[in-house]
Amino acid sequence: MAPTVDHTTDTKIEVEMKEEVEKHADSITSDSASEEKGEASFTYSPEEKQLVKKLSWSLMPLVWCVIFVQFVDKSMLSVAAVTGLLPDVGMNSSQYSWASSIVYLGYLVYQIPNNILIQRLPHAKYLGVLITLWGVVVCVTTIVHNFQQLMALRFLLGNPILYIILNSLYRRSEQSAVFGFMLVSSGSGSAVGSIIGYGISSTLDYKNGWRAWRWGYLIFGVITVFLGVVVFFLLIDKPTSKLLRLNEQEKKIMEQRVTDNMVVKSKKIKRAQIWEALKEPRLYCLCLCILFLNLQNGGLISFSVLLVQSLGFDSHQAIILQIPSGIASAAYVLVCIVVARRTKQTIYTAIGMTSISLLGLIVLTATESVGGRLAGYYLSWAEAAAQALVITVIGNNVSGYTKKVTYNGALTLFMTLGNFIGPLMMVPPTYLGGLLGYIASNFLTICMLLYVRWEGARINKKRSENPLPEKTDPNLDLTDREDGNFMYRL
Repeated sequence: MAPTVDHTTDTKIEVEMKEEVEKHADSITSDSASEEKGEASFTYSPEEKQLVKKLSWSLMPLVWCVIFVQFVDKSMLSVAAVTGLLPDVGMNSSQYSWASSIVYLGYLVYQIPNNILIQRLPHAKYLGVLITLWGVVVCVTTIVHNFQQLMALRFLLGNPILYIILNSLYRRSEQSAVFGFMLVSSGSGSAVGSIIGYGISSTLDYKNGWRAWRWGYLIFGVITVFLGVVVFFLLIDKPTSKLLRLNEQEKKIMEQRVTDNMVVKSKKIKRAQIWEALKEPRLYCLCLCILFLNLQNGGLISFSVLLVQSLGFDSHQAIILQIPSGIASAAYVLVCIVVARRTKQTIYTAIGMTSISLLGLIVLTATESVGGRLAGYYLSWAEAAAQALVITVIGNNVSGYTKKVTYNGALTLFMTLGNFIGPLMMVPPTYLGGLLGYIASNFLTICMLLYVRWEGARINKKRSENPLPEKTDPNLDLTDREDGNFMYRL
């Protein structure tokens, strides 16, 4: 007997997705956008505002769906842990930690070929194929019967990120909203995924002899395969995409936007840009920030349900209590976007969000009351907002296509390492060692961000005192170091 589909849940997904796109479209089409000191200010024309809305409505619903299924597919193990997975595959707590981490080892192994292929292949086609393969692996997970089989399939889950595509489509001043939208998608996806997970666990457990976790993998695996096909054909992956159906005026506007982005796709790999990136201290500082933040991200996502259950809740309650964490994560990102855009202080806002996360972890660790620990758990999800802004710092402040690919490749490498190591730090029943480690990581992240801001401000001051007479042609594909007119957005 085939599982039934809850159309009410589908409607909730569509409504939430529509609301997020409306927020995004409004946030990046404000009447004016002032650049950092040293850059010329500009005002959006009515035509450009219309173009940005057209772009966002054409692209962002699909981006939301991609991030939603990726987040749910990776985090499904946490729900599966309380819906029959552990006894079904004979897995203990130590093996569960490794099963949580192994997916990121697959990411890590794939990064070298990924960074070559992402520069040489059409992004939409490449991403569509990988999402489809990801969905097939999720589907096959339904038939595992032991720990070794689960580890092998989890290792195969891997996928590139969307940042390179969005870098080329949105102005630098818009990218805090764009990258924030991606993490809002994760947060809202977490909330929707928790609702669906609760529905599956309460209605399909033991259905036709299958535990709820197997039904979950089958349902989301099929959804992922379908989405991969849609991405292959319908994802807008470059400013000149035919899917945008640009008229002549819109093409000229898009050319101006590419000039602002300083992102010109080149299939030629420029070794000089790679070496320039590798010699910059800020690369390692930002990568360490991502590493530290994703220690916490990987650990809390993998153990979210088990951690909440350890506070004294049953399995169904623990799943339901993930909904506020998803909402909190999305809310933090939205708040940080507004604050960063109004204050024009991206890095200071990231430091503020990291401080909230740090406070939450301290409360989660130090208090004894269930309510207090639960509140600390929800505060700790401000880490997602800090990540959004660190990614924005890279998107705003790195030019030269090969250099940007190098930065994003390094970012993904350290993100992967963090998510791989994070779950291994969580040791039941108290998880104290992991939580203390995350507290230290948040503090070190603040230190790294302060250095990056100091260095960028120093270079901006030097360039503003010795301005060059003309803006550099972006088609030269110069890096931010080579272009003396480039001003860092801090």
